[in-house]
Amino acid sequence: MIDARRRLLGNARALFETEICGIYSWDDVRHHAAEPAEPLPNGRRNPLGKHRERVVLEFGEFRLEVSSPEEVPPLGKIELYGDGKLCAQGPLDANVWARVGSAIKERCNGR
Repeated sequence: MIDARRRLLGNARALFETEICGIYSWDDVRHHAAEPAEPLPNGRRNPLGKHRERVVLEFGEFRLEVSSPEEVPPLGKIELYGDGKLCAQGPLDANVWARVGSAIKERCNGR
């Protein structure tokens, strides 16, 4: 089974290979370290694992935060920030990924 962080990173990488190819590349990305999952009461093991199902990436002026449906029910969440301001957000689906790509292109072409 592929862990959620790896799946989220794969989704984000696809954005760079399709939507924003030629503007930014995957090599431009700085990855944040995995965040530890909150401990459960009474020392019980967290069924989601040791780390949160969330990835944070930075590239150029942008910060991309992607959370799994387990972190942000029911559909997960994508948030794109440019210079600290929210540019695009929505549930984890293809339409929102396309909107994120469009927001990056629009912002980069406006310079």
